[in-house]
Amino acid sequence: MGTNRSDPGVSILDLMCKDKHSDALEHKRARDEYSRESRHWREMCTKYNEMSKEASVKAAEAKKDRDVYNAKIQELKAQRNEVQAKAAELKEQGGPEYDALKQQGNKLHEEMVEYTKKGQLAHSIMVQSYEDTNVSRKLATAAHKKSIECRKKADAEHEAYLNSLQFIEDMKKDPFKDSKKDKKEDSKKDA
Repeated sequence: MGTNRSDPGVSILDLMCKDKHSDALEHKRARDEYSRESRHWREMCTKYNEMSKEASVKAAEAKKDRDVYNAKIQELKAQRNEVQAKAAELKEQGGPEYDALKQQGNKLHEEMVEYTKKGQLAHSIMVQSYEDTNVSRKLATAAHKKSIECRKKADAEHEAYLNSLQFIEDMKKDPFKDSKKDKKEDSKKDA
């Protein structure tokens, strides 16, 4: 059976304490909700940071692969140029040696083309991974800010919860004492 305000057995002190207790429960509920939100955003921040690290590692690996392919291309190009120079010297004479050099030059060129494709693919992966890293970092930063914002709101609700409990305790000890905390809380509500 609930407390009736018109019930002569219920004091004003009981009603005030009941109202403050309701306020305290509402502040506690809000605090818990903001705390849950803060945890959620912290978890998202951690997830995005992990994604950023993974993308950064992938970019570094792709860069290393690309550099290896580029070095191999330069090596093959030098070999091809050397073979082509020898073949140019023998072009007038023709013959099997010239044909073998021409064929070797073509084979080196084909290898260069293959390594160029691999290098371009590695470069594309590297660029995409760097972009993924940047996006993940931005998401992590936003999630971190949201977590802090929720944490501050949870802290404010916790402070209001404690103030309500303190008011109830103070009223039970001395109902005629003016509570400074209650005055602060009332002035915050008015503002």
